Amino acid sequence: MNQTKISVIMPSLNVSKYIKQCLQSVLNQTLEDIEIICVDGGSTDGTLDIIQQYVKKDNRVKLIHSDIKSYGYQMNLGIKEASGDYIGIVETDDYIQSDMYERLYDVVVGNPEEEIDFVKGSYNQIAECKGKVICLPFTRDFDKSMLNRVLDLSEERNRYDLNHIWSGIYRRDFLIGNSLWFNETMGASFQDTSFSLLVNLVAERCVYIGYEGYNYRTDNEGSSVKSDTKIDCVIREYEYVVNKLKQLGLYDDVRKRLVLINKLYTYKWNYIRLSEQSAAKFFDLIQDEMKEYDVDNVLRCSLTNEQREILILLTNSEEVVEIRNNQESAEKSFYDLLDRLTGFPRAVIVSAGEYCRRIVQVQEFLSLDFIEAICDNSLDVQGTNIFGHIVDSIDNVVKKYPDDYFVIANRKYSEQIYNQLMELGVSKNKVIKCTALPSGVVLLELCVRYST
Repeated sequence: MNQTKISVIMPSLNVSKYIKQCLQSVLNQTLEDIEIICVDGGSTDGTLDIIQQYVKKDNRVKLIHSDIKSYGYQMNLGIKEASGDYIGIVETDDYIQSDMYERLYDVVVGNPEEEIDFVKGSYNQIAECKGKVICLPFTRDFDKSMLNRVLDLSEERNRYDLNHIWSGIYRRDFLIGNSLWFNETMGASFQDTSFSLLVNLVAERCVYIGYEGYNYRTDNEGSSVKSDTKIDCVIREYEYVVNKLKQLGLYDDVRKRLVLINKLYTYKWNYIRLSEQSAAKFFDLIQDEMKEYDVDNVLRCSLTNEQREILILLTNSEEVVEIRNNQESAEKSFYDLLDRLTGFPRAVIVSAGEYCRRIVQVQEFLSLDFIEAICDNSLDVQGTNIFGHIVDSIDNVVKKYPDDYFVIANRKYSEQIYNQLMELGVSKNKVIKCTALPSGVVLLELCVRYST
């Protein structure tokens, strides 16, 4: 191991609004043995001036001028310049917790006998408006038994946590030795998709930790995920993955299946985020690829119900209409809920799950104060602290606050909870069912819109 433990690559293009906070968060790392490689793609808004000021103040900061406006090209310039044992990535409109790289690198130090190809944490989704910041931890869907142990990917290849490449560190020799470079397509066009998938399909050992050290900004209107012109970019990224695996001699049946399964989820995400007109173009472009999931194909027979539903969505243009309608309904329900909550004297949140947490965070973000108490039927949850509220039983809360409104923050058990409240004597006009609350990025965007 050399003195530079982590080389942090920071690609930039016209991010003067965010670059100071971003750079300062990296410079403030408790792990000091790092170098910071800023790779600018020709900023014209003052971003370069800010970076140059930091170059003068701290010799760990370097600046590379990229002559091509390509996220992948910029990242590759940075990796080639890097001298650290591991590579970190920070998008220059985001920022990180002060101990993120120390927490990630401690995993390497704690496993000296293992050659760990990458270590990855999780992240928070953040948005800001009028000086207020709302933060939603990203919810991981995988088995928690994956966390905090070395995974042998030759045996557990199907266990992975894709995308959010910036919440981890990657062994530099592993990347260079396998020629795992970013796809050098123009602009910021989802090159992280191919990089993330390739890393997981080529790596031999990795560790995932249960820590949200990265703060991912969702309210930057210049972000590539908000562009309706990037219709077919994800298609190019999957072509890049397949070609690279073939070059490495690794496109076996296991990896091919994982590529095809992940393609379903990525294509669904892209299809739904696009406008109706752009989605129609994307739909036409992918129909030949969908033949790989033919009914007689062994792969299709092994798909989960969820994956089959995605396949139906991607092969039946009428399916997306229902999804769009459901999204619009969820947004309308959210606005209706906020309108009613802001007029309440006080309200009790019933069910202390994910919906409850979102409502509490929305209250804080919008500077509201309507939550009287939080209650839940689960004995495991009762007594826990959620943003300063000690979760009580439903029976107790109804007795304490009989005149309050009751917001059922639960989709699966809303009817059972509603009936329970009726039996306890709560008035019908004092109960509101919250069963379609948007998640993650959509929720944050709606909060910003509502507050403005």
